[in-house]
Amino acid sequence: MAKKNTQQQTISPKEYIKSKARSLPIGKCYINKNWEEAREAVVVVNRNHKQGTFTTGIYLVDIACKGLVNSVYYFSVSDYELKNILERFPDGLISCSYEEAHNVIYGAIAFAEEGGIGPDSSFAITQYILEEDTEDIPLIEYEFGHNGQHFLLANSMSELSHYLPKLKSALGDNFKYSVKSDSFGDDLSDDFDDDVDEDTLRFSWPPIYKDVPMEEYSFVYEKGYPTNIQLNFPQLQSLLYDADNGPILSPERIDEILSLEHEKLREDIENIILYETGCICKDISEERWKSPCNFVIFHSLIILGEIGNPASLPTVMLTLSQNQDYFESNFGDYADEVYQSTLYKLGKDDLDSFTQYFHTPGLYGHARITVLSAVASIALRNPERRDEIIGWFRNLCEFYLENISRRHCCDGNVAAMMVGNLIDLNASELLPEIESLYATGLMDKFCCGDFQDVKEEFANLNDGFRLCPLEIHERYREMPRPVIKTKNVSAQSDTFFVYFIRKYSQFELFRSVYAAFFNTSFLTSKLTQVVKFCTTYFTEFVDSDAVDER
Repeated sequence: MAKKNTQQQTISPKEYIKSKARSLPIGKCYINKNWEEAREAVVVVNRNHKQGTFTTGIYLVDIACKGLVNSVYYFSVSDYELKNILERFPDGLISCSYEEAHNVIYGAIAFAEEGGIGPDSSFAITQYILEEDTEDIPLIEYEFGHNGQHFLLANSMSELSHYLPKLKSALGDNFKYSVKSDSFGDDLSDDFDDDVDEDTLRFSWPPIYKDVPMEEYSFVYEKGYPTNIQLNFPQLQSLLYDADNGPILSPERIDEILSLEHEKLREDIENIILYETGCICKDISEERWKSPCNFVIFHSLIILGEIGNPASLPTVMLTLSQNQDYFESNFGDYADEVYQSTLYKLGKDDLDSFTQYFHTPGLYGHARITVLSAVASIALRNPERRDEIIGWFRNLCEFYLENISRRHCCDGNVAAMMVGNLIDLNASELLPEIESLYATGLMDKFCCGDFQDVKEEFANLNDGFRLCPLEIHERYREMPRPVIKTKNVSAQSDTFFVYFIRKYSQFELFRSVYAAFFNTSFLTSKLTQVVKFCTTYFTEFVDSDAVDER
């Protein structure tokens, strides 16, 4: 018996799912609201373990053409972790039967295969969370495609070129397709041949979701980065670079690090950050992306926050001046957990440094959004400073109004996310400034809707802003735990949903979820609003009435 238990402990999650998942009882299943009208579905299927944990499969399904476009599994997660996963779709998921979930997934797969499109490779594992597709599963007929045909809605010309040969080979000309227009409503006929008729061209994106160009990244650190590290405490090499750390430092390791003399420790931590940043500031290799040690900067920033010396603020701001790859490889979904408390501790009395940061051109937008959240937290933690922080945001609004048209130091996405922070602060006194920003026509309406929606949000009292803990042990205790992922998902954080959005951003529901995850000041109520808009508009543009025989 002891030998058998040992074997069970050492079996990999992937092998366990392939060999044993179907023997576990089926648990609760979920699907997004209005999926039939939106022609897209997020399907969640749970398997229940005896010890009270869950193995969960999440499936992204395009029922108009592409079938299963991706999936991911979470192995033996706790009830708390499962709740956290499901809450990433606030007000967007409803309960469904397993039979419904099964028929949506396998029905869409079968329909896509008729067009020569197979399920994503991730299904090689996640299929085992589902029952086998046999006649034992009651058949439920759902509508797939558009007007009896496969309808490919591609997000880019490259995606179109990927799927078109498969569809033409399998279906000849018996399908329709469209591609996202950069101008949202301009005639797309110049981009296509005569195969696309005017009916197809109707399927452009609604103007409310006009794509907002991002500020171009151009930052250069003129001082240069160190090429080697001389440490006062060489033991930091083993303490911080340990592959077993992941995103969570143990309490014992935290205490060991903090037992070191703080001024020399601060010097060492800053040197490590500068050195590591120099190694990856321009290009990040595939090995580096997958490295178990790429949490060094992550932990170093948290430690600097705990030491609490404002002299470290420039180093922290330098990490926030790096490019998108740097930001995502080091922090993924954890940016707020890393930066909010650290920036608060080091910069709460130095708003000028934050102003200087926002007046620096060519920075990555989502890094700027992280700083906005930290500044908002100053007022929320110190109500007596609310007027001061509101004044700081007023000045920023005026600066953005002057520069948003040329995307200098800002863009419509960053400005819109700032509005989200102002809603969090109930800063209704800034409505005139917000209205002026919306009057430019350059604000990203994915974030908070249009100006009317913003006014309505101000009228609804909310407490959607999440203040991260300040004390280091508590910060790590509340840090989201990593989960098991498929090979398609980045290893350093739970970026499954972000991956979906990047690759399949034509799905409006998921683009709204993307905004919520990358920008943690985004309120649940605002996300709900966007989801509502998404399904409404998509229903108007896609009137599907094809019934697949499955």
